[in-house]
Amino acid sequence: MTCHINGSLVDANRTVAATWHDATYIPSQPELSIAFNFTGTAIYVYNILVNQDPGTITFTNMTFHLNGSLVGQFMHTPERVIEVLYGVLVYANNSLENETHLMEIRAGGTDISLILFDYAEYTFEYDENERPDPSHMSSLSTSATPTLPLLPTLPQINWSTSSLSTSSSSSRGIR
Repeated sequence: MTCHINGSLVDANRTVAATWHDATYIPSQPELSIAFNFTGTAIYVYNILVNQDPGTITFTNMTFHLNGSLVGQFMHTPERVIEVLYGVLVYANNSLENETHLMEIRAGGTDISLILFDYAEYTFEYDENERPDPSHMSSLSTSATPTLPLLPTLPQINWSTSSLSTSSSSSRGIR
């Protein structure tokens, strides 16, 4: 399945790492999903939203599943203006146990839905007496609860089954 948005409409320079994952969910097709593991106490998911692109469906409807449970939904009904919104927070949860979690973002239901996933960030806790493995992190502050963006780790994408599935076993995460 391909995304039906005009690729020139999205400015890669306004996205994190100049990349994003996109897909268009069509109700007669299997549900689309993005899935990744992270270890932490908070998760923040950011998307790109498109208000209008002539001839393109720009409605967005996503559900969020954490460790197999439905924990949220985000819907965006486009406004009548040609505009692209970057870095839009579509899901936040800052009350997690500091353990490994599975985050799934799904597009499904009865309406065609455009998904433009930009990035996710997570916060984790560590013992300041233990030095974290720097190979698993792109940056680290000196606070006890640093926040890290989930950066590229060569995600696996399977378009043939109409799903977008990305996972990582490191704490660097996904993009």
